Amino acid sequence: MRFFELLVANYVGQFIVAISALYIIYTLLNKKIRLTKHLMLFYPIVMLCYVLLIMAVIYPEVQKYGGFGVEIHIVTKILGLIVLFSISVYLLGKKLAGKIFNSLPITLAIQMMNNSLLLSLIDSFTNLTVFWWYVIGTSLTCVMAILFLFLVSKTKLINYCREMIEPSHVSFIITSIYLVASLVLEYNTLHEDNSISFNEAMLVLAVGYIILFFSIAIFSREFFNKRERKQLELLLLQHQLYTNRLENIQQDLRLFQHDYKNMVAGLYAQADAGNTQAVKDYINGKILNINDDVQNDIRQTNQLVKITNMELRGLLLVKLIEAKKADVTIDLEVLYEVGRITIDTSDLMRIMGILLDNAIEEAQTTVMKNVSVIILQEDDKMTIMVKNDICTSVDMSNIWKSGYSTKGKNRGLGLSSYQKILNNYDNTFCETKIEDKQFIQILVIT
Repeated sequence: MRFFELLVANYVGQFIVAISALYIIYTLLNKKIRLTKHLMLFYPIVMLCYVLLIMAVIYPEVQKYGGFGVEIHIVTKILGLIVLFSISVYLLGKKLAGKIFNSLPITLAIQMMNNSLLLSLIDSFTNLTVFWWYVIGTSLTCVMAILFLFLVSKTKLINYCREMIEPSHVSFIITSIYLVASLVLEYNTLHEDNSISFNEAMLVLAVGYIILFFSIAIFSREFFNKRERKQLELLLLQHQLYTNRLENIQQDLRLFQHDYKNMVAGLYAQADAGNTQAVKDYINGKILNINDDVQNDIRQTNQLVKITNMELRGLLLVKLIEAKKADVTIDLEVLYEVGRITIDTSDLMRIMGILLDNAIEEAQTTVMKNVSVIILQEDDKMTIMVKNDICTSVDMSNIWKSGYSTKGKNRGLGLSSYQKILNNYDNTFCETKIEDKQFIQILVIT
């Protein structure tokens, strides 16, 4: 085969296979492909560079021996995996790299199963070494792979599959074992002295992995159900806390109403005696204080309603209750409805827990005992600001070091953990500063 014919055959084949692989990866990760001009120009050029690299490896062997050996086949296979993974990371982002890696085995297995079945069938009636039959065969196998996953995506099974490819040590180990096993099996079965054919071995491996993958996904349903039950329990607990808070506000209003006549009688006696200073002190110490507490509870409750994310609302509600027990007032302000969050919810809970715990603990040592929390969400951008008064000097150059704290030894682990969490994301920005004797933490999530 001449160089140009081999180049076109490889380019068309690799292009079609990579497109179907990317579709499977996008479907598994529940992402939508957005065809931009940059992407439409970038993808064909990258594939051309990849095919030229392969040609540089295989063409001398084809010219010399009329084909290429098993070792070169494995090398090109590894290069293909690297290119596919790299393109996926480029298109979907670095933070999804773990999920992309764990989705490669199921992607390859689906393609391998279709290749082994359809190409063997087509090769029985036609000659796949003819360029156009090779293109038709490759296209059909890729269409079948896409159709297979499209049908699966219409079932609940796809949701369990997506949970399985979450980055974890177990998923990473299973993925690595499969990739190594498939390469070793290919290497062994491509030697002529093997009793089992290459297509048969690849079909067994692919079908076996697909059955194992989907079986685990089905049997893991109970784990997901348990998680859903925990979320429901959390929601019920939030409703209970929310109801208790409303009942407390109502009780405070009743007590205020009940004591109102007594308060007025006391004020009248003080006023009748001409003791205006006692009247002022009584109003400031009793009436206004009770009124401010009730109004603050009502305002906080109204702010919580704007947060539709169940976990975040629950965390804030718990911290409001903890702060009140510690005689600290949290001034919560949610400017717009807060719903969609672009980082993992568990990480956001840890971040907010660290910021609020630090602020409440520091506020207890101050005179005002006040913490201000502002949450603003506009389009895809969320800004969180936590402010608290400080009564001691803070070394801003050391606050991110593990173990540093103004409160003594064995403390100061919060902000170092906070920074480690944010380092896992490219779409976050944080700022820490001190203004007017206030320690201010600003977090922006895009």
